[in-house]
Amino acid sequence: GACTQKESVESIPVSLPDYDESLELDLYGYVNPTNGDYSYDGIPMNGGTDFRTVERFQEYMDAGFNIAFARYDSSLGADVTKETWAQSGTKVLCDKAYEAGIRKILITDLYFDRLVRYTGGDLIGSDEADKYASEAEMDEDIKNRLSIYKDTPGFYGVIFLDEPRYTDFDNYALVYKSVKRVMPEIFVHNNLHFCYQSTGIYTDEAAWKEKYGTEPTLGEAYRDYLFTFLEKTGAENLAVDIYPFYGSDVEAT
Repeated sequence: GACTQKESVESIPVSLPDYDESLELDLYGYVNPTNGDYSYDGIPMNGGTDFRTVERFQEYMDAGFNIAFARYDSSLGADVTKETWAQSGTKVLCDKAYEAGIRKILITDLYFDRLVRYTGGDLIGSDEADKYASEAEMDEDIKNRLSIYKDTPGFYGVIFLDEPRYTDFDNYALVYKSVKRVMPEIFVHNNLHFCYQSTGIYTDEAAWKEKYGTEPTLGEAYRDYLFTFLEKTGAENLAVDIYPFYGSDVEAT
């Protein structure tokens, strides 16, 4: 949806979309038509029908969605290459969505997830265990990765590492900034945790207590989480999932 930002003592440093000159709102369904794969109690199965069809995407559009989201069974595998892209499930989704009339397609690229979660050493550094020796080397690798699908009709942007914790922010920031350096025009969808769990997901509890003398409340930790993400990444947008009927155990903040 759309909103306006009221003046406050400390405004959140995020650019909100301006819908004054357009009647179109960007909307997507978090799950697009599936290839038929399901999992029940951890057991994989297939329903026998691939719903990634032009007709199903037209229904998706009739429901008001104008962005296709290649996620779950249509995510791009980290090992997909230029040579195997044409046979990927992600390309199937992109082709069918575009044929149906969707002109904005977000790709979940698990290659970027792997980079954000890199644990062999630092993402950029001089040790043998580090992934890249320099920022330039990282940029070249990410440029090559994006080249796999950047010219796909309807390509709009990417999402990586859904709901990062604060401990993921340093690597996430490096990946985000590299993507924006090599292809500044694409949209990066930053989807953060919503406020519902232990404060340890959102901030360093020990550092907080040392600084303030008390344990952080859930609200304080979550606010720190959002501002820390924006500060480290320089991102211009962020999002969170909302589950209004998640359960009675959700803490109010």
